[in-house]
Amino acid sequence: VHGRDKNQIASVVMTFDKKQIDPFLDALLKHNIITISIILAGSTLLLILLLHFAAPKGRGDKLSKAKMSVVIFAVVCVAQICFSALQTNAFKNHFIMIAKEKAQTLTALLREDIEYLMSKGIRLNKLVKMDVLMGEIIKASPEIADIRIYDAQEDPLYVATKEGVVDFQKADAKGKQQAEAFMAEAVPEYGFRLEIQKNKETQGYISTYISRKFVLQEIKATVLDAATVLFISVLFMVELLILTLQLIERQYASDDRPVAIDFGIMRPAAFFFLFGVDIGMSFIPLHMENIYQPIWGLSKDIVMGIPISARVFFTGVSIFLGGTWGDRRGWHEPFLVGLFLSGTGFIYAWLAPNAIQFVISQAVLGLGYGFSLIAAQLFIISYTTDRNRASGLAQLWAGVYAGSICGGAAGAMLAERLGYSRVFLAGAVTLFCLIPYTFIFMRSAIQRPKHVSAEQPGRKLEIGQVFHFLTNRNISTLILFSCVPTSIALVGFIDYFSPIYLNRIGSSQSNIGRILMIYGACLVYIAPFISKYVDAAKGRKGYIVISGVLGGMAFLVFYFLSGLLATALAVLLLGLSSSFGFASQSAYALKLEVTQQLGEGKAMGLFSSADRLGQVLGPVAFGWMLIAVGTSKGIIYFGLAYLLITVLFLIFAQNDSNIPVVEDKQLTAADTMVE
Repeated sequence: VHGRDKNQIASVVMTFDKKQIDPFLDALLKHNIITISIILAGSTLLLILLLHFAAPKGRGDKLSKAKMSVVIFAVVCVAQICFSALQTNAFKNHFIMIAKEKAQTLTALLREDIEYLMSKGIRLNKLVKMDVLMGEIIKASPEIADIRIYDAQEDPLYVATKEGVVDFQKADAKGKQQAEAFMAEAVPEYGFRLEIQKNKETQGYISTYISRKFVLQEIKATVLDAATVLFISVLFMVELLILTLQLIERQYASDDRPVAIDFGIMRPAAFFFLFGVDIGMSFIPLHMENIYQPIWGLSKDIVMGIPISARVFFTGVSIFLGGTWGDRRGWHEPFLVGLFLSGTGFIYAWLAPNAIQFVISQAVLGLGYGFSLIAAQLFIISYTTDRNRASGLAQLWAGVYAGSICGGAAGAMLAERLGYSRVFLAGAVTLFCLIPYTFIFMRSAIQRPKHVSAEQPGRKLEIGQVFHFLTNRNISTLILFSCVPTSIALVGFIDYFSPIYLNRIGSSQSNIGRILMIYGACLVYIAPFISKYVDAAKGRKGYIVISGVLGGMAFLVFYFLSGLLATALAVLLLGLSSSFGFASQSAYALKLEVTQQLGEGKAMGLFSSADRLGQVLGPVAFGWMLIAVGTSKGIIYFGLAYLLITVLFLIFAQNDSNIPVVEDKQLTAADTMVE
């Protein structure tokens, strides 16, 4: 409750009896279960019928993956679309009903006030500032489009709309014309009328209309959620389809020979792993803000980025530890321990009572994430050959990025409905479920590697070699003017700045998740296409420059635009920048003679360290920037600095098209794993 000076002077607290709410929720749940059951039964029968024609008739017949994929894809999409359409229509009807009930209640209260004043002798057409009171009701109720009061002859007396208020007794012809233009079209579904009486005689009418624009906005949000769920379902289905087809192939394989371990079995695991790990990516700094407490005398903006920095730092540590561990003991030990630590980190985050403990939970999560991620790569390396290793790694990263997209979007929608903490619990459940998956579907691959270190001794990494490598003109230029700035920009903007900025301008958590999906979608669908051109090019320096220019332009977007559109466009440009940059940076470095002298695996390990350094600094750098120069100026200045750094790379880096091609060496398992 606000006083005349617009300051809060009191609060009204309304409590509802749980018994009033439960019957409605029970009826809604029952209706949804019936709808889902009908769609499930119909789609299952259709799926069985279509698979009868697509599946092999016997063990000797060849499995048509294309036919089965099309059948399953079509049935799942149709079922999802049908359910979404029915639910959206039900939401629309229910929302209109609720909005009308609220509007009727407010209108009835207004009528009571008017009738009370009329009982004191005040005529209906002499109510002072009635139009202003009606305007305040509309301002407090976004569902209401306009309120109108008519006399007994149905001539308008007072009108209040979203655009303004009019007292027809005092307004001129122009004002009356404007009011009539702003009034909502009389649609029975969206409006109602009450009589204003005195001594049981009708003195006039009061009409209220629901805002169709507001209803459409709410329906649009529901449709966007439904479309997001459909997109997530499709990606889920692709991963499950890969697993299903592998199991069917085993079923129809000949019993005379043992079935080889398929490296593709790791892709669904990678998908669900990243789904669980990135389920909170859209609100980590926002949750930190909710439980904020001063840490080491740092400002609030910097403290909000500490969980991300802690997570990234310990991920980098565990990647190196996990690589050595997996090379000696096998991929399965770091993978399973990583799943356990990641799940434990999420449980800790769910229960963390303060900011410091939440930071610790993210460090534990990062430690587990690094172990499992490097172990997944080692699995691919262990069960592929030189001919299919690139394909195996490509499939792994496709699962990783698809899982990241789905996890971020699903986590955002869940957070909007359940709160941040409960989403961490959902991530923990997802990660812990992968442990039995590993033992059931990957059991034959759980074995220790053959000890090869005696036959192929690795070269010991000496300080002099590292110094010689890092002081090379091209290497130092690549790290300082490309790798580190890119990492700072990506983690600082996407993981830290975007959730905070979008939250500050009033965007829903679901929209934040959808915006962040754009980046992952670029890496899944655009990066492989661009990589083909990068691989075929004689020189990669130009592609690195393109990556830097796109990255800089992403931040300069805020000079021309702002809000949700600017953020979405910036994330898209960063996705395109990464699509050009990730492939070209590695290819540029691997072509250099100094890289071959040090060893490709060790060189990529040092690049990984530089990359992690940039990721750790990203949230801190953006937090400091927001404090020092403000949001808008800080983002624009960062974009200009990014472009300047790209120009420095263009000037100082050698054009690799002039560098003689060094014959590729076969990597050892350990070197490739580090890479």
